[in-house]
Amino acid sequence: MLRNVLAFTVVALVAAACGSRPSLGSGDDDLNQGGNAGSGGGTAGGGNTGGGGNTGGWDPCSGLPCGAACTVCDPTDPTCAETAVLKFCDAKGTCGQAYPECGPPPVCKLDQDCPGIGAPCQACPGGGYACPWTKCENGQCVGGFDSCQGDQCKDDGDCPSIMAPCQQCPNGTYSCPWTKCENGKCTGGFDGCKGYDPCAGKGCGASCTVCPPNDPTCNETAVLKYCDAGGNCAPSYPTCDPTSQCKADGDCIMPAICKMCPSGQCAKGACVNGACGWQCPPAPKPECKADGDCIFPAVCKQCPNGQCAKGACLNGSCELVCGN
Repeated sequence: MLRNVLAFTVVALVAAACGSRPSLGSGDDDLNQGGNAGSGGGTAGGGNTGGGGNTGGWDPCSGLPCGAACTVCDPTDPTCAETAVLKFCDAKGTCGQAYPECGPPPVCKLDQDCPGIGAPCQACPGGGYACPWTKCENGQCVGGFDSCQGDQCKDDGDCPSIMAPCQQCPNGTYSCPWTKCENGKCTGGFDGCKGYDPCAGKGCGASCTVCPPNDPTCNETAVLKYCDAGGNCAPSYPTCDPTSQCKADGDCIMPAICKMCPSGQCAKGACVNGACGWQCPPAPKPECKADGDCIFPAVCKQCPNGQCAKGACLNGSCELVCGN
């Protein structure tokens, strides 16, 4: 029987180092927590046959935590045919069919005791960044996966995927985080198990779980999740009621979490265009004479060819640019 790790609500996201991968699952291999990327109802085959590590220079689990969905084929390679079997990253960075053992939650005393999740920040279409974050809370390392929710978009490709681990439901289906462009704005989250609506009757900002709270056989992954303004259960704290009025930063009371900025600093609550939201401190553009003078955070700004932009010195300023 699956043990119920979180008896009441989701209170911690595990961000421990498990082997060479950050641990975000509950740790028991036979729990088979996992999920369909962009869906809550897939199935996975048994064993690790059919999985793989590096294939033709492509690393399926690069930047992904233990338990996240992965593909053996490089998405930009039209000659590689991916099998329909769901696959997950294990603690050693191998992409396989069985959901792996990811390790127990780490204990901590200070925020500095919590290792980073390992996933890079992602560039949002609105110009900001979505970064994973960790902190010490109640003696455990907690954190979350920010997303680009609310940013304007034209299609699903404008909205970066949420790199959180997946979860297995008691009926054998899987729930993985999904993102899409809906009504011109990025949205995303997790679908509930067994037709359960995680945010039914809950307001924006309330904690939510993929598992029905009254089902003891459903093992919730230790990932912080909150209901957003659209009723989606997502692994990041949302900006609620964007129509609410504010005149100054002091009018905005934000939750006590660290929304990580690419600079490594925590974002602060701010009044932007009359609405409360998160804002990263401005970083002055560094002066440079050559590309080697530019040092960038672990951010992947995706280019049209699917590769990450590279740092370059342009007109005395460090910029991320795409190749020809």
